[in-house]
Formats: sequence, C-alpha cells, structure tokens
Amino acid sequence: MNQSSLKNILSAKFDFNVWKELLDKFFPKVDFFTSIATITDSLVKSGGQVGNIHLDDGRSLAIFCFEVADNVQISRNRKSLRDIAAKYVDQGLIHGALVFYYSQNQDDYRLTFVAKQTYFNENGELVKKETAPKRYTFLLGKNESCTTAASRLLELANKKELPKHITEMLDELGIEPKKATYVGELFTDEAGIHYQVSYRIAGIIIDISNSDDENISVYLDKVPSNRDKIVFVLNIYKCIERRQTFGGIDNLYIRLYDPDSKKALVEYRVTGNFKNDTALVIGMAYRKNGAWVFRAIGKGTRASSVSEVAKDCLTICI
Repeated sequence: MNQSSLKNILSAKFDFNVWKELLDKFFPKVDFFTSIATITDSLVKSGGQVGNIHLDDGRSLAIFCFEVADNVQISRNRKSLRDIAAKYVDQGLIHGALVFYYSQNQDDYRLTFVAKQTYFNENGELVKKETAPKRYTFLLGKNESCTTAASRLLELANKKELPKHITEMLDELGIEPKKATYVGELFTDEAGIHYQVSYRIAGIIIDISNSDDENISVYLDKVPSNRDKIVFVLNIYKCIERRQTFGGIDNLYIRLYDPDSKKALVEYRVTGNFKNDTALVIGMAYRKNGAWVFRAIGKGTRASSVSEVAKDCLTICI
C-alpha cells in the first residue's frame, strides 16, 4: 500500500469493515468483538467498544465506533465527541482508545486518539500524561485532503514492531502533529538580529479559539505604535527528522473576519508548488496611512524552526 492508495481509502465514505483490514495492517495484535459493547450517550445514535489493540507492555487500546445523532456536526464537535470515549480510559483495563465517529448523512467522519498514562520519571516524580482534549484527531472523508493522515498512518503500518508504550503512540501514530501557536518579535541591536517568542509581547494579545480550524484573534488596538507589521506563518514541527514538506498540503487558506459580524472580509487561498518547503509565510498585516492593511504573500521557505522562518521574513516581508 502506498500513500496515494491510502489517501483514496481515507477519502471514501466511512466503512468500518475497511478499517478493520487497515487496523490489522497497522497493529499486529488486534481483537475484534463478535458483538458491540454498547455505550449510550445523547450525542450518538448507536455504537460502543468493538475491539482491543494490545501493546507490548501489556496495555490495551480500546477501539470504539459511534454513529452520531442527526443533530451532531462531526466537523465541529471535536471535544464533546472525544469525551464520550475518554471517560472509559481508566488506566486499569483500558489505557487508550482509537475512536471512530460517523454519520450516514455526512460525508466526513472523525478518527480520534485518546490516551492516559501515569508513571514515575528518573527523578522519582509522578508524571501524568493525557492527550489534549481538542487535539489528536483526524477529520477524514471526501471533503478532506487526508494527506497528513495517510502519511502518518502509512509510517506506522510500515514499522516492523509495535510501539511499546502509550506515550510512544503520540509520535508513532502521529494523530497529533505537535501543533502550537506562537507570538514572536524580530528586533535588531548592535549584536545583530534577534528573535524572541512569547504568548504576550508588547501589548499584542493572541487568543486561540475552540473551533476545529486554527483561529487567531489579534487585537490591533493593543499593538504599540512603534510596531508596524504582523506576519502570519506556518512551519512543520520536526520537519527535518520527519522528512516532511508542504508539498502534499491541500486547501490551505487564510481568512480575515470582522469580529462583530463574524463575516469574512478577506480570503486568500495559498497555491503553488511547495514540495521542497518546510515553512510558509502566508500573509502580513501592516500599517498604512494610519490604518491596518492585509497583504497576501504565500511564499515558501526551507526554514526548519520558528526562529528561522521569522528571520526569513526580513527579506520576504519588505
């Protein structure tokens, strides 16, 4: 199986029989139940636990499959759907879960990974790890590109041994690509060019929304008068180690909304060949004649970190 054929499978209508074959390829120790262990919830029509995945350390991942209620939009209910299965991850019998959410009336479906683990580190300190409530999830189906999902799942399928611990699943399964949003400043002094990161810099406030897409609210009235540009960029976490670029990313865009009406004022869809690029400068807001103006850029770079792409902006955003 190659990435193209797996993308075609992930982009099709949900079929659990197809997924049973895939899970057998991804994990060598999978048991499927002869009947569903039913779970009731107001968000689902039917479903429950349908099987188990056994890891080398004796821990188990439960496999859940749910048909959501007619009034539930799969693309917009990431956290509430995740919580249905999360409460059954008790670290006793079930240490993690792969959960499928689908609807006969919706083209897209969701695959979510939930895990919890408690252990003592080398310093004797108790460490608790749990997958973030709003992350570790793929939206799949005919409306989705499924490029990242196919890449990470195929990487898992091609490995010759099973991940030994739940914590390894966070990287091996790769449903969560370690996404974060940063605020940073570029400045110069006698020693040269510097870059610093923070979640609050010079009065600029950034809020991350709870929606599926990455929404950033920038309060322009908080930006000091001696700051004249705000640049929006994307980069790939561990791009060199994972050998990933933006070449396979589809449907990439940026929208600017009016905060009161919630209507889109500007939409820019990024197009081009980025097969060699590991970072993208999407666009820039800048001051002009006392007002803020947006400029679409869509320029790729080979920067391997946030600080490197920030410095690339010195030549791109002039």
